[in-house]
Amino acid sequence: MDQEQIDVWFIAHSVSAQGGGMERMNFALLNGLNEQFATHIVAGEGLPELHHALERIPVQIAKKPAFARIAGFYFRSPTKSDLMIKGGISHTCGAINNGGSDIATVHLCQAAAKVVKGENRLWRYLNAWIARTIGRMLERRNFTPENTGLLVAVSDSVADQLREHYPDMPVRVIPNGVDENSFPFVQRSGEESLRVLMVTGDFALKGVGGAIRALAMARDNAMTLTVVGKGDAAPYLKLAHSLGLADRVSFTGPLDDVVPEYAKHDIILCNSTYESFGLFLVEAALTGCAVLSTDVGVARRLVGEDEGGTIFDGSASQLAGFLDVWSADRLNVLSMGKLASRRAREFSLSRMIANYEELYREVAAGHA
Repeated sequence: MDQEQIDVWFIAHSVSAQGGGMERMNFALLNGLNEQFATHIVAGEGLPELHHALERIPVQIAKKPAFARIAGFYFRSPTKSDLMIKGGISHTCGAINNGGSDIATVHLCQAAAKVVKGENRLWRYLNAWIARTIGRMLERRNFTPENTGLLVAVSDSVADQLREHYPDMPVRVIPNGVDENSFPFVQRSGEESLRVLMVTGDFALKGVGGAIRALAMARDNAMTLTVVGKGDAAPYLKLAHSLGLADRVSFTGPLDDVVPEYAKHDIILCNSTYESFGLFLVEAALTGCAVLSTDVGVARRLVGEDEGGTIFDGSASQLAGFLDVWSADRLNVLSMGKLASRRAREFSLSRMIANYEELYREVAAGHA
């Protein structure tokens, strides 16, 4: 007997395959759901990319500044009351609408996230601070038993943060997923100097400045650092130049395909003060990069008991120390990369989609 069709109202800022980690996860989930689920997509970006949606509902939101984007979506997207009239189940994913939803997937716990100035220009810092303040206010309004049925965290660390800040709310973990076929393992030679990679859209929050300082402190004068992502590279290039690293630090800008960069580097570095999941860590680990990270997102799951890499405290001095140790033992780096690749396979895209399908059925049954 065919299963009864379930209407899903999916609400997100963006569902684009060309966006960041959260946007790509939204896109992958919506394109991967089976035919039992009829999707009504409410989003500000990416709607033309979804070919199987039953309904597409655009929301006009500003691209910049960030605080206008958050507030604009809150007031312009359908309210929970609007969606209850239409029936089905509602699922907000990385977005906060007016009134809440049945399911809220949380990629970033606003109450726990920090704003870091670093080498950023003042206006960038203020924009981030205002956006975080507004986000926390709206989050507190929605994450109550009266407004939201269930919080879904994308990692254990986000789940812990949600339980701390919203103790009255039920929390479940459904990790993000990666298509491992898109990130094949690449065997490194281990003969060149260490090649370190960072992938980020927020250079200050992800600690690019600290990474450059650590590179200057490390003993291997041939070690390189590559930073992939959109951001203001000027102050960091200036820092690298002042430390004599102009020829060892490079910024690629945003890339349509980051797989070649993963494949030609030995280490994926995360020096972040906050990471909800760390999609780039999983992607890089799949290709064979050893993981060197602060204790954020899924880093500890990839590292294990130091088999797949190492967790460090975020200081430039400790980071430099690990770079020295790893530079002197390239075989160990290769071994850690192989083990990190095995661990990264736990975060499969098919498993993520199956978990959401089961959750949708559970919530729909509770409505019946």
